[in-house]
Amino acid sequence: MSLTRTLCEKIAATDFDAVGQPALEAARQLMLDGLAVAVAGSGELPITILTEHYRSLGGTPEASVIGRGFRSSSVTAAAINGASMHVLDFEPMWSPANHALSTTLPAILALAQTRASTGREIVTALVKGCEIQGWIREASGQYEPRGHKFHPPGAVGPMGAAVAAGHLLRLDAGKLAHALGIAASRCGSLLSNVGTMTKSTHCGHAAALGLESALLAERGFTANPETFDVPGGYADAFYAGSFQPEKMLGFGPPFRVVQPGYALKMFPSQFATHFVITAGLELHQKIGEPSAIQAVRITGPVMPYVDRPQPATGLAGKFSVQYAAASSLLDGCVVSGCPPLRAGYGGTPPQSIAVYGSGDPGPL
Repeated sequence: MSLTRTLCEKIAATDFDAVGQPALEAARQLMLDGLAVAVAGSGELPITILTEHYRSLGGTPEASVIGRGFRSSSVTAAAINGASMHVLDFEPMWSPANHALSTTLPAILALAQTRASTGREIVTALVKGCEIQGWIREASGQYEPRGHKFHPPGAVGPMGAAVAAGHLLRLDAGKLAHALGIAASRCGSLLSNVGTMTKSTHCGHAAALGLESALLAERGFTANPETFDVPGGYADAFYAGSFQPEKMLGFGPPFRVVQPGYALKMFPSQFATHFVITAGLELHQKIGEPSAIQAVRITGPVMPYVDRPQPATGLAGKFSVQYAAASSLLDGCVVSGCPPLRAGYGGTPPQSIAVYGSGDPGPL
């Protein structure tokens, strides 16, 4: 039996009784966090544009679009809700790095409304969708952003959404293998769109396309059912030369929502910027008068992903360690509703913010 088939047998056999209390509690927290972040993100400009676009296309009013006051088809709702859940960059992070929640939960919520799924089915689907994404990321061997060829949620998210939806649809191992084969042809996302409106759609589309893949497989639509085994399959396309497929057979208890778990973000920005934000907020209280700051030097790991000296938009600012440093130092706050700079502040922002990689001779 192929590795893909073995994996699908293992996934299909995993039910609520296998979840266990620690994973159940973790999944509950993830669901609450995801819903809160989606509500907060639903009013952002990119989501308004996406909503207007999708509403113009019509569709059966099956599933709720969070924060927008209407229903759409389950696939469309998953696309919008996934983008809402990701647009603030406020959702939990995983190891290896990924966005497993916004690519999975929206598909589950949309499908659960149309199929009247039980709470047990929903929580099991979430655990399974996050689980397969974690093991694919582990099998990829790509642990640092500089090694990524694709934005991870776009590369693995459709697979996670297909597994989660497949659980709610009660797909057997054979149909699940086809769902993953269909989803494999729908994966992809460009890193060059990080820091733009399009980044949020990497997660929204992943949720929608994974859901659609499972729905198609349920109807008997087929794909190559051995996508993790065959030449030209998923592994070759996204992780040529580095993929270790046997690692995916680690799927199962204690489940990755428990071990290694996930990190809840403190700030709505790229995870690496949290370190400089935390330092900046602490220094803001100690410096007293921001005009006293002449220059800032940041020493840390080499992180080209967040080395953006002059971000042009707020979305790009979420991926700029320089902007994160300046905003936390000057404002003492990096979230919506920050108080204005203290009264009487007449200084100018730091004239330079040099970023040094640890052990490197000069600026990145």
